[in-house]
Amino acid sequence: MKKLVLAGICAVLSGCSSLPPAERLLEQQERELNTDGSTTMLFHSAVYYPSEISLAFPGFILGIEKSPVDIIAKNGAIHIKNIPGSGFTKEELKDEVVDKKILYVSHIIESFGKSYGESNCAHYNAYYRNQISIPKPPIEFCNASEIYEVRPENAYSDSWLAMSKLKELVKARLDQHTHVVVVTMGWNTVQEEAVRNFNSIMRHLKAASTNGEFNPLFIGVTWPSQWAAKWVEPIVRAVSFPWKAHDADEVGLTWLGVLLHDTLSDINKPVVVIGHSFGARATSVAACIGPAIIQEEADRSANDNSIEYLINLQGAFRTNRLLGEHREGKLQYADNCNNVKNIYLTSSKYDTAMDTLFWRKDKYAGDDESYNRYCADGNNETRCGEVGPDGNVRINNQSNSNVTYIKADAIINKNSYLSGGDAHSDIYRAEHGVMLWNILSKN
Repeated sequence: MKKLVLAGICAVLSGCSSLPPAERLLEQQERELNTDGSTTMLFHSAVYYPSEISLAFPGFILGIEKSPVDIIAKNGAIHIKNIPGSGFTKEELKDEVVDKKILYVSHIIESFGKSYGESNCAHYNAYYRNQISIPKPPIEFCNASEIYEVRPENAYSDSWLAMSKLKELVKARLDQHTHVVVVTMGWNTVQEEAVRNFNSIMRHLKAASTNGEFNPLFIGVTWPSQWAAKWVEPIVRAVSFPWKAHDADEVGLTWLGVLLHDTLSDINKPVVVIGHSFGARATSVAACIGPAIIQEEADRSANDNSIEYLINLQGAFRTNRLLGEHREGKLQYADNCNNVKNIYLTSSKYDTAMDTLFWRKDKYAGDDESYNRYCADGNNETRCGEVGPDGNVRINNQSNSNVTYIKADAIINKNSYLSGGDAHSDIYRAEHGVMLWNILSKN
């Protein structure tokens, strides 16, 4: 009887099987790119489930991942350019973006907003291999002419092909839309959660808009915002904070910066950039400084593509990057980031995640004390306002500044589903859609 019980347990646990363990469908490719870890694979989950981890409306998912330089950039095709006014030399910029691992574009997926995720497909996929035909890849290319195999050693350099393809797609779709909206989420947000958040933000923004005035072309950018480690989870989260803060800057100095200043250059529709937490950090670096990378060796001037709106929801960066002395360490947003026409920051006293650097004078942008510092006593160097419980925004003073600071205690005050930092992630409700539409429609 004991033998039968042990045999049953053994069979259930598969510990006594002579068969090799089952592999994920893309595990071989993941091993080639060093993205096969229990955390790293979570940043291309939409490649596995393109119909399920999907936008609920037409748009693109741009997946950025990170792999060892000696795997994906063996050809040495990493070129850095000068960015006057950034606070960094060319060599320092290289140190910022090139380490043992480097960011690259691993996939571009288009969603069409159809039932059951019908027709969702890839325009670029670093996990596709020609020789692997059975079983069928989990995501198909949108067109047979787009089928392209990215060899691991070319994954970095081929990212330029991916961005060039996205530029073509944006131009082809642009006439149908009123705005281009780019959204990036923050720390510890895996791709599946990021896509859910994209759907929430855009659903409520669209619902708040007037019919016909808002039909956006959407690009959701995901990045490896969670540290891959096997330590106890709370320790991982705490220790990873400075590393992921740096990674958010790196996203802005690389492919998110390329998206804003190259892919979306020379278009005749308003560009709206929305970031939350470290996503706000990444988007502000991308808009105000980046990119530092360039396809071919050259010495170019500062990035100057005009961006209509940069909206930082509970930004996880010190406010003096934009205001005051304009610096956090050496990093500078020259001239108050004047290539962005309208910059919005939100703060809330209910956001305890923003108390991370409570001992420092220079608070994070999402912290209420930072708002008070720049908006107290009728300060007219910054345009200041507040949002009511219905989401409507009221401006309290007149200023020529391109920066508007919004006190959002009235609507950023709930503990969001499965999130920390009290109200730090309370940005996904209908009232927040009203606030965003107020910003876009009244300026």
